[in-house]
Amino acid sequence: MTATAPASTGPLRMFGSSSDSWRKRTWRRFVRHRLAVASLILLVAISATVTAAPLLTPHGPIKFVGATEAKPTWEHPLGTDRLGRDVWARLVYGGRVSISVGIVAVAISIAITIVLGSISGYYGGWLDMLIMRFTDVMMVFPGLILIMVVVSVIGPSIYNVMVVIGILGWTGTTRLLRGQILSVREWDFVTAA
Repeated sequence: MTATAPASTGPLRMFGSSSDSWRKRTWRRFVRHRLAVASLILLVAISATVTAAPLLTPHGPIKFVGATEAKPTWEHPLGTDRLGRDVWARLVYGGRVSISVGIVAVAISIAITIVLGSISGYYGGWLDMLIMRFTDVMMVFPGLILIMVVVSVIGPSIYNVMVVIGILGWTGTTRLLRGQILSVREWDFVTAA
């Protein structure tokens, strides 16, 4: 006859309660890290500023607003450039472009990383070797020169720059994801299944 464990008389744990404690621990750890909090505040402030660009400046980024190389005033907080354009307006609208390029390029890079890293780590064998050798070849080329060559061939457009940066930024993270998947494949619960 085998003994069975008695039923728990304590309160039932709701589904997802362990993730709630994980979230709380992560939030407390984040809040204690002053540099991380300052970085988040700065990132939110910059994102809010560039998102609200039309509300924060009455001038467009290429509109002639008056005197050339004017000093900062209340109307033009950073002054004007040599062509008489408001520097603050150009800075804020330029930030919009920079953030959008970063977001799209990272999204493309992550998509490529997930596909190639997962296939390479999960299947292994000749497919893993082929993907990793291709990754090695891509890592050898200097990124900036390759970006300039590709953009000069397909044309200068902000969308082309986003795609090229995204296509060239996947190599390191693909290797990292492949390594993690290879590591997880060796865990006991995976080998038992």
